[in-house]
Amino acid sequence: MSNVATLKIIAHEPAKDSPPIIRTATIAMVLLVKPEFPVNNLPEFLNYARVHNLTAGYRQVCCQ
Repeated sequence: MSNVATLKIIAHEPAKDSPPIIRTATIAMVLLVKPEFPVNNLPEFLNYARVHNLTAGYRQVCCQ
């Protein structure tokens, strides 16, 4: 598949012209905040993040 982020001109649209064949993974995502953080759900968190210009960070945990 062509990388649309690195090529200026592409003769096709990879997202439309290359449909997915199979799902290769299912990933669980968890959002954790301290109890004193002033939000109670995801919409409140997203609004708070927009208003306060929060930057994102992440931690990756892997078990084998």
